[in-house]
Amino acid sequence: MKKIGIVLSFLVIICLNLFASDNLRISGLNEAQYAHKIVKDSLNNFFYDGFSFRLDYNDFSFGMKFIAELPKYDKFNSIDKLKSDNISYKWDERFLSYKTDNFSALAGTFEEAFGTGIVLRVYRDEEFDIDTRLEGGLVKFSPKNWNLKALYGALPSEYNYMDFFGVEHDEYDIVSGIDIETNITKFIKLGASFTSSRIFPQFAMEEKHIQQEILGIRALCNLKWMDITSEYATSKKYKLIYEPSQDGTAVYSYLNTYIGKFTISSAYKRYKNFDFRMNDLPTVNHSNEPLHKYIAPGKDEEGIMGELRFVPNFSNEFIVNYAEAWDRNLPNKSRLKDFYAEMRHDFENFSITTEYSHLDVNDKDSGIRKKELTPSISVDFSIREISILVKAEYQCIEEVDFMEEYRHYEPLLQTDIGYKNISLSLVAEYSYKNWDDIWKRPLWLGGEIYAKILENTELRFFAGKEKGGEICKNGICRQYPTFKGIRLELTTTF
Repeated sequence: MKKIGIVLSFLVIICLNLFASDNLRISGLNEAQYAHKIVKDSLNNFFYDGFSFRLDYNDFSFGMKFIAELPKYDKFNSIDKLKSDNISYKWDERFLSYKTDNFSALAGTFEEAFGTGIVLRVYRDEEFDIDTRLEGGLVKFSPKNWNLKALYGALPSEYNYMDFFGVEHDEYDIVSGIDIETNITKFIKLGASFTSSRIFPQFAMEEKHIQQEILGIRALCNLKWMDITSEYATSKKYKLIYEPSQDGTAVYSYLNTYIGKFTISSAYKRYKNFDFRMNDLPTVNHSNEPLHKYIAPGKDEEGIMGELRFVPNFSNEFIVNYAEAWDRNLPNKSRLKDFYAEMRHDFENFSITTEYSHLDVNDKDSGIRKKELTPSISVDFSIREISILVKAEYQCIEEVDFMEEYRHYEPLLQTDIGYKNISLSLVAEYSYKNWDDIWKRPLWLGGEIYAKILENTELRFFAGKEKGGEICKNGICRQYPTFKGIRLELTTTF
């Protein structure tokens, strides 16, 4: 007991000295959300709170994030009754780091990317429910013209192991990697990456892991009139369950050329047997749409993209983008075509932006063909201190699902009004198949109020119905699920 008192006294003295120091900085974020979801056969009230803080003292940093969900909100499924599994509270992030001018070391939860991300990218995207962050160690060293990275970490596997007695055991995927980049000249950089990972497979009948090794090389060139990035990687999987080994390759290249007031961009991708959980393969199209719905992007995919951007002056901008993607070796040939055009003109007191997108995905492996044609126009203007945005969109969607064809139309009308620290966004969306059906379909009508109630506190309140997908409200674009009810968000920084 006496020893515990001595330790506590020592910790108190350290804390008092830190708080009295001018080198100690404390920052944090608290995100609270309440949602009342109107849906049958489900719970209606959901609470979420995420609290994170960071302590910086000289070259050291320490941070943690705690998340409580009562119950955990499921974006896609209803929860008929409250169970213990639905209540979630956890330490979502913990790290301790040390950083100087050319050296840094971190232990805990981290995100990182090697090169363009085809060899490795571990990150979190809450909107798409992606979390491949690692728990482990990360070291960076930058002597003169070199940049070195080394990491080792683990994350929960997508699948668990069930033994002979039906007991489920948690499994973890493990990865280690190193990345090297150097400046050859003032304009050229060369880099190389290597990762070795141990992945728990989906259909393992015993505790057997897949081993995967990826080696990548890249080159970057930045000149006054152009910049180019190219990366090539090879993958080798072994210790597979049903085959001895599997080799894969990935190629990605991106080029920007600057000619006067024109910017010409082009990109190319080629992925073959290159599916890896802890990377992020570029889709190489404006819509960020994958070629296949049920097949991993790296399995078999090739594509190109070209973009022309013309900015003759500060008042005008023109963009044209076109991309195609296809597979080579799969039995059913799939194809994707994506076209996007934008024109903006600023008048003296207002601006007009017109957009048109045409997406055509023929995914023969899933038996789905989808076409989306979306013209839109938006007007942005101000009346004294009030800023107003009006947007109109008319989307036509055609789908063929196993020989059955569906076609419907989704018009949208949106108005955003802002005054000082308060803004209001009203969105009305509709969906109908034909003119006889136009008065029988429901209307998605919702409004969101944004207010900066304190210097460090923001409030968002939504009421109504949302169709889902990417929705831009009050200057923020997010991916939303289909929702009906009210939602209150409170964000505080310190």
